[in-house]
Amino acid sequence: MNNILLYIQDQLKNFSKTELQLAHYILENPEKVINMSIKDLSINSGVSSATIVRFCRTIGVDGYGNLKIQLSSNISSIKDKSYSEIEKNEDINLIINKLELRLNHSISSTKNLIDKNTLDSCINLLHNANQIQVFGIGASSLVSADIYQKFVRLGLPIHFNNDYHIATTSLSVAKQNSIFIGISHSGNTKEIVNLINLAKNNNLKTIAITSDDTSLVAKTADYVLLTEKSSESPLRTAATISLITQLFVVDIIFFSYVSRFYDDIFENIKISKEAINTIRNK
Repeated sequence: MNNILLYIQDQLKNFSKTELQLAHYILENPEKVINMSIKDLSINSGVSSATIVRFCRTIGVDGYGNLKIQLSSNISSIKDKSYSEIEKNEDINLIINKLELRLNHSISSTKNLIDKNTLDSCINLLHNANQIQVFGIGASSLVSADIYQKFVRLGLPIHFNNDYHIATTSLSVAKQNSIFIGISHSGNTKEIVNLINLAKNNNLKTIAITSDDTSLVAKTADYVLLTEKSSESPLRTAATISLITQLFVVDIIFFSYVSRFYDDIFENIKISKEAINTIRNK
């Protein structure tokens, strides 16, 4: 676990009422909690000792003592409150530190969520597909475009557009042995769910990139690549983080594919690079 305070923030909506009360107290007073006994924390937070023990179990920490150790290891972010959300009239250096901390935490968390067997299956699907269709909405459409611009350079038969109706039409007439890649941070984007169902009805394999393994998208897709589940915030920093983690997963897919099939696609990479250089030099 990279930063326990950020992890607690990310899990806020999953806590029970009393666990949520405890979580808010810890987030507001982490330096004090480091020096508290479990009895002191119980009195100051207004929850029972049993709730504290249960809370530790919920966040995957082996007991209250271990929770304090993890808080101590994050002392630098506690002292300057770089684990907290961006606030009004924030110092620029602190904004930079907060975003750096959050990005490092999210990338590390996403790395730990990557299932190597699933990734391996996805790479084989991409290599053998007659056609690859990819779609996302909002910030996820930027990730779809990134997938397209990366894999088109390798000579893969990939298709991408921003229009849901066109994506539906294109997927409904897709060739057999095609695959669909749907991107949804929440995992509940109805358009992505509909497109995955359409693809499966046409006997096509589907890949989802999402943060929620219990979501409709995750339950519907054949293969799921998970990103860190960031908490929501008024300034939508979570949207920025989700975009970065999705792009990170795309790069993992891309470079894993390039590494495995290097000899097959090296010439295409060389040709596409030369074509771009020719255009730039005109």
